[in-house]
Amino acid sequence: MKDTHELLGKNNINYWIDGGTLLGAVRHQGIIPFDDDLDIGIMHEDEIRLQQILPQFEQLGYTVSYKRAYNICKKACLDIFIFHKEQNKFIYTNLAVRNKYPNSSFYDNELYPLKKYKFGSIEVYGPTDPIGNLNRQYPEWDKYAVIEQPHSLHLPFLSNIEKKTKFILTPELLKPAQPFSPLEDRINF
Repeated sequence: MKDTHELLGKNNINYWIDGGTLLGAVRHQGIIPFDDDLDIGIMHEDEIRLQQILPQFEQLGYTVSYKRAYNICKKACLDIFIFHKEQNKFIYTNLAVRNKYPNSSFYDNELYPLKKYKFGSIEVYGPTDPIGNLNRQYPEWDKYAVIEQPHSLHLPFLSNIEKKTKFILTPELLKPAQPFSPLEDRINF
């Protein structure tokens, strides 16, 4: 996430954490221990600038693809979702994504101004008031953890998880994920 934060910032692309990454920042102050990707959103107006810097992600060793969102992968994936404003809401631009995640919109007063969140050892940008979005996307997110495939398929300690499993949150489940291998401290271009 650090290299993404730096690369987008360097290129004046405003982003915010979304989906499970937003949930992780609010609930765990980092990556959810049983998640295997990062989700961010950008506005449609920034998509051309994003396309222009995709080669820089590839220079960092990422694989870039586009299906319903920009998927930028090394070992874990970064999903970049494109949003646009419709009336008083910010919604996914891609209709397939909007249909898959119908409760994932942000109201005007929820998204802007963006604020910083602790995310492991760094700070990232997110919505000013995430609670409404989290309540719509993840009912009882503050009481339960829901683990579902495909995320659990890549994590050996969760390989026996059924399609969707709900756990009561414990202090252990509230800890952010720890890296499995050394992380680079600085990115040079």
